[in-house]
Amino acid sequence: MAFSPNDIGNQFPLPAYNFMVSIGSDTYSFSQVTGLNLQYETITYRHGMSWLEGDFHMPGRAQPVNLTLERGVVRQGSVLLDWISSIQLNIVSKKDVIVDLLSEEGVALVRWTLQNAFPTQLEAPGFDANTNDVAIERLTLIGNGLRIEYLT
Repeated sequence: MAFSPNDIGNQFPLPAYNFMVSIGSDTYSFSQVTGLNLQYETITYRHGMSWLEGDFHMPGRAQPVNLTLERGVVRQGSVLLDWISSIQLNIVSKKDVIVDLLSEEGVALVRWTLQNAFPTQLEAPGFDANTNDVAIERLTLIGNGLRIEYLT
């Protein structure tokens, strides 16, 4: 069965290497983004007839989204460090984080928006004199919700 170019563009999986991350109104480059998960608590309900009918499982509250951004350390400083360093007791700058999966032409096709995110951990790179790997810092964020949009 032959596929037309339109079928290939619409039905085949998108490559994950071409993406863009925006934090607030600024755009940054990252080597890896992980943790774009929607997850709900599960509530187990038992009643007097559970011994016969079994337990009932129901969805509960939505879990917070824990997003990890990885980026190479550069000489000019770290915007990730600036953001996490601005946190004080009960005072934090919450921002929307947008991850766009791009086409080969750089057009956003799918958008994940992490709402009201703020940093919870900044991990410095590991150091190993036996390798020539790039120094990567990791920022972990927590957000209130995740919205997914298909921008066709």
